[in-house]
Amino acid sequence: MLDDLWVNDTENNKVLFKEEQTMPEMHALNDAGFTKKPNDDTFWEYTTELEALYDDAKASYVLPA
Repeated sequence: MLDDLWVNDTENNKVLFKEEQTMPEMHALNDAGFTKKPNDDTFWEYTTELEALYDDAKASYVLPA
């Protein structure tokens, strides 16, 4: 239930590489433990809005100004 909202508030297009996202650091609260540690394969869920930003010519995602 975490969101990673990408906003480009500059005057130039920005190139994005979703493969460069890093896993957030997670800490158990109150001495609790994790029964299952998340991994990159199942943690990230990409939306159709992100996939629509993919530019084949640049082989990357382009976030417009």
